Amino acid sequence: MASTNAGSSGKEAFWEKYFVVYDTLNLSPLYQRLVMRHVELLEPASGEDILDAGAGTGNVTRLLAVPGARVIGIDFCAPALVRCRQKVPSAEFRQADMTQPLPFATASFDKIACSVTLHFLEPERQQFALKELLRVLRPGGRLALSVFNDGFNPLRIYWETLRELVRNDGLFTGVQIAVRCLIDTILILYYQWRIKMGERAGIHRYFTIDTLRMTLENVGFSGITIEKVYAGQCLMASAAKSAVPVGALREAAQSSASA
Repeated sequence: MASTNAGSSGKEAFWEKYFVVYDTLNLSPLYQRLVMRHVELLEPASGEDILDAGAGTGNVTRLLAVPGARVIGIDFCAPALVRCRQKVPSAEFRQADMTQPLPFATASFDKIACSVTLHFLEPERQQFALKELLRVLRPGGRLALSVFNDGFNPLRIYWETLRELVRNDGLFTGVQIAVRCLIDTILILYYQWRIKMGERAGIHRYFTIDTLRMTLENVGFSGITIEKVYAGQCLMASAAKSAVPVGALREAAQSSASA
């Protein structure tokens, strides 16, 4: 995850508590598909350098770490990185804040995942963070990015998850899972309510399809596609760094127009 407006120790304490229960989401088929969608879009392969920006508890990192790939996960929350290292020992994890310059050389990575992280940054730092992701991405590289959709409603996800568990596993098993995870679910909903209060206060900014596309285009990404995922409560974008520098493309377009 990325940092927010509150004091640095307060931010880390919030996320440390949230991450204690966060992996309960792995029981949700909706969350499983959200995580897997990053992997489907990036198609990680042996020999590639891959970054998971805002690794959280390492759920996306774990799936990106295919044999032979060099995977690095970053997060500003140090306790989260402890969990990540236990979960994905084959990957490297570093503490880094996406509101600051990333500790990597330009064009370091073939592919980048950024899962449900960008919207937690202060609005004025979101574009900066995307510029940094573009900088460390190699020409022709791809980004898979998920963010909260404007109007994000965690209760919609909860009810859709419960409905799908009952449909897939039967009423008894579905209710069993729900009861077993009830306390963790209540805590997750509480933390998400806290996040929603931050969004209403202007600390965070959620996205619409149009604002997400515009933000990615303004930074310099191309080949952008956006879809709704996670019961429509998140947006998933796939974007690329042009193999030709943006400046060269503009010069070519101007030359063509004046010819």
